Amino acid sequence: MSRPSITKTSCRLRFLQSVVCGASRVFDRRKDLSTAAFLTPCWLNYQRPAMRHLRNAYWCELGVGMDSSVRVSDRVKIVAPANLTLGCNTKILNRVILDARGNLDIGRDSQVGFESIILTSTHRFEDLDQPILEQGMRFKPVRIGNDVWIGARVIVLAGLTIGDHAIVGAGSIVTRDVPKGAIVAGNPAKLIRNR
Repeated sequence: MSRPSITKTSCRLRFLQSVVCGASRVFDRRKDLSTAAFLTPCWLNYQRPAMRHLRNAYWCELGVGMDSSVRVSDRVKIVAPANLTLGCNTKILNRVILDARGNLDIGRDSQVGFESIILTSTHRFEDLDQPILEQGMRFKPVRIGNDVWIGARVIVLAGLTIGDHAIVGAGSIVTRDVPKGAIVAGNPAKLIRNR
């Protein structure tokens, strides 16, 4: 039985992945993975082919449910990574903020455009006798279907569902559920047409 060939590149990549995982354990395990915010470390923000695998190893080590086909770009911020699930072939582009404190599921073959924000939390404000900052937070899950394209600088508010095959235009603020196959845009996002 012959041993598989191991190239220097694959050995280096495995070594770097172990360094990334070790660094995330040392520096980030002190935080609560279900509430704390994590930013891609500056040393993983370079645009080189191997960096994608290292960024994925970093986010997987912090509890994000994803496989190797997912692409998380540089300068991404994830709040509560243990509550985030990313489907196969999903792309999260530069400077995206994902708040997963209330649970966030993004389906397969989806893309979140750069500088978008997806929220699963909001402040409580019912009690007029108490300052808003002292009333705590309300968490609601967000579900994004399969084959969804969320354009650049979109804001998705807590408790919403975006159906399969939907498109959200750049700069939109999504305040209501988006049906399957819909194209929405604007502030607030409104139906433009169906695909």
